[in-house]
Amino acid sequence: MRYVVIYSNSTAPPYTCENGEAAVEGPTTVLTTMTQITTPSSIEYVLPTGIEVLDEHLDGGLQPGGIVALIASPVSQSELILAKFSNERETLYLTLQRTPEAVRRTLSRSGANMDNVAVRLVDHDRLLDDSYLLISEITSPANVIIDPTNVIESEADHRLWAFLNAAQSHLTDVGGLLILHCLTGETKSPGRVTTEHMADVVFQLETDYLGDTVENRLLVPKIRGGRALPQVIKLELTNDVAIDTSRDIA
Repeated sequence: MRYVVIYSNSTAPPYTCENGEAAVEGPTTVLTTMTQITTPSSIEYVLPTGIEVLDEHLDGGLQPGGIVALIASPVSQSELILAKFSNERETLYLTLQRTPEAVRRTLSRSGANMDNVAVRLVDHDRLLDDSYLLISEITSPANVIIDPTNVIESEADHRLWAFLNAAQSHLTDVGGLLILHCLTGETKSPGRVTTEHMADVVFQLETDYLGDTVENRLLVPKIRGGRALPQVIKLELTNDVAIDTSRDIA
């Protein structure tokens, strides 16, 4: 028999918390040490995204250790989706352009539980090295958000895929997720094809302007080892993530 355990911030099988130090410095210490408990091999768990309709389509959530690419326009409300992820479990947020203070304000206004989140600005002189150093100190099933991924996509291709492989390997060991916030533009970032190939799951947020309304559609064209969603999920993205009830969700 196969069991699926939904892992969120409030429930922790197959892990139990112990007191520990944060993996990064900051005003909030949130990344606690977790100790794995021996459990039957038939027990698995998934990590919810925090978006109920999406989790229903994903049979509860995403597989631990996955790389998730959230592809969106810079003028969209995609950061609301990042806030939803942050509410589900402890999160290390690596900001590559905006200041940590600005990111914290945005997440807080978007409804994120800031007790869950540690935000760090990564030095561009040691972009991949310092990012991996921070990721390697995580010992719990946490999210790692890289925002925006466009910055690391300017690195040499072999360095980019080596970094993504190393980060995924560590997060697989601890049962976490790597979430890449990929911004679109007139031209693709140099390493975007590598990012899209390395991603296990692709969430593509499309934002269109129809008359006096803004329409947001979430597509999931890729789930490696699983079934991609054949239908579009229409969302309302104002100051929260909600289902757009102007059409039925199949």
